[in-house]
Amino acid sequence: MRNKIQVVFFLFFCITAFGQPTIHSPFSSYGFGERNYSNDAVSAGLGYATVSYIDSTIVNFSNPAAYNSLAKGQPLFSLGLKGRVYTMEQGDASQFSGYGMVEHFTLAFTLKKHFGLAFGLKPYSKRGYEITSGERVGTDSLRYTYIGSGGANEAFLGLSSTVLKLKNTHLSVGTNLGYLFGSALNERRSSFVTMNLPSGGVDRKTVRFNSFHYEIGTYLRHDFKKNQNIIIAAVLEPAQNIRAFRDESLFAAGNVNNQLTYTRLYDTSNVEGSIRLAPTFTVGLNYSLRFKTYDGNSRERLSEFQFHLNYSSTDWTKYSATFNTNSEVNNFNTSSRISLGIQFTPETRFIENAVNTNFAERLRYRAGYYAINLPYSENGSQVKENGITFGFGMPIAAQQALSSVNLGVVLGSRGSNESNGLKENFIGINFGVIVAPSFYDRWFRKRKLD
Repeated sequence: MRNKIQVVFFLFFCITAFGQPTIHSPFSSYGFGERNYSNDAVSAGLGYATVSYIDSTIVNFSNPAAYNSLAKGQPLFSLGLKGRVYTMEQGDASQFSGYGMVEHFTLAFTLKKHFGLAFGLKPYSKRGYEITSGERVGTDSLRYTYIGSGGANEAFLGLSSTVLKLKNTHLSVGTNLGYLFGSALNERRSSFVTMNLPSGGVDRKTVRFNSFHYEIGTYLRHDFKKNQNIIIAAVLEPAQNIRAFRDESLFAAGNVNNQLTYTRLYDTSNVEGSIRLAPTFTVGLNYSLRFKTYDGNSRERLSEFQFHLNYSSTDWTKYSATFNTNSEVNNFNTSSRISLGIQFTPETRFIENAVNTNFAERLRYRAGYYAINLPYSENGSQVKENGITFGFGMPIAAQQALSSVNLGVVLGSRGSNESNGLKENFIGINFGVIVAPSFYDRWFRKRKLD
C-alpha cells in the first residue's frame, strides 16, 4: 500500500512540475483572476454545497473542521481533476473552447482521539483569456489584443479539533493555514492591421503573489434519533492583506507576435504592494435520514438521504490592490451563492455487505442546483451564473478500504441581462480519486504479539 502512495505522490509532483493548463474565460480578467472555491467532484455533484458535507470517507478541505471526522488509522489521499468545455457568445460572434487542470491533491488523517490533520495543494485563483477588438484610425485600423494568464496556487496545512463531545452532540473547529504563490499576467498589444507586419506596442503587467493566508471553520452535529442527524457548518475567510509584487514593462514592437522584435521603452520591477482579499462567509445545513429498504430478494438494506443547503457571501467592495500608494479602482459588487444538494445511498453498509450488494446499491447518487451573483457587472447589470449538477460516488470495497471514485457534472450558464452582453454556456466535469489503506493496513495502530 505504501508503495502505491509513493507512486501517487510522484505522479502528482510530476504533473505540477510541468505546470497546469489555465482557464480560458474573459471573466478572469477582473481582479487577480477567477477565484477557485474548492469545486471538488463531491461538491460539484451537490450543487457546490461544500462546507456541510462531513463524512469519514471524504476529504472536505472546504471546511477545515472536518478533518477529525475521518476514521481512526485510515488516512485518505485525495486527487481531483477538473475540465470544462464551453461556448462564448456575444451578439453574432461565438467561440467554442475548453480546458483541463489538476484541481487538488490532499492527504488527511486523524491524530490521537480528537484531532485531524490535512495538507495539500490547490489552485486559489486562475487567469486565462484572449480578447481582440479594433477601431478605425484615419486610413488605417488598429487592433487591440488583451491576453491574460497565470494565477495563484495555495499550499495548505489544516488542523481540526473536537471541542465538545456529548452523547448526541459533537462540536468541532479547525483552520487552514496556506501559503499563496504564483503570478498573474495582463498584456495589451496594439498593432496596425494593414501593414505587412503587425507593428505597434506592447504593455505588460505582472503581479506575483508571495504570502500566507488562512481560513477557519466549524460544524455542530446533533443526532436526534438513531437514524436522523443534522449538521450546521460555517467557514470564514476573513479580509486579509496578501503580499504581492508588480512588474510593468512597455515595448515598441516590429511584430507584436514576436518577442525578438521588442524594444524596451519603460520598465519597473519588484514594486512591493499588497492585495486586500474580500472576506467570505459560508454557512451550511445538512439533514441526514436513514431508513430500511428491501431489494428484489427481500434482503434488508439501510438506505440514506442527505439534504444540503449552503449559502455563501463575499464582500468584494472591500477588495483592493495597492502598489506604491496607487490603488486600483474597485468596481466590484458583493457576490453571493446559494447551493442545494441531495444525496441518496441505497446501502450504507456496503463494506459489511460487500458480498451481497450489487454495483448499483453501493453508489452514492448526487444531484443539485446553484445560483451565483458574481462580483462584476456589464453596463450596470450584475453578471450571474446558475447551473444544475449531478454525480455519483463509487466506493471501492476491496479489503474493507474506504477508497472511492467520484464524478460530478455541471451544466451551467453565465452572463448578464444585457441583450448584447457576453454569455457563456458550459459543461464542467470534476473527477476525483480517494485512496485509503485497507482495514488490515491501518496507520498508527499498535501491534501486539500473541
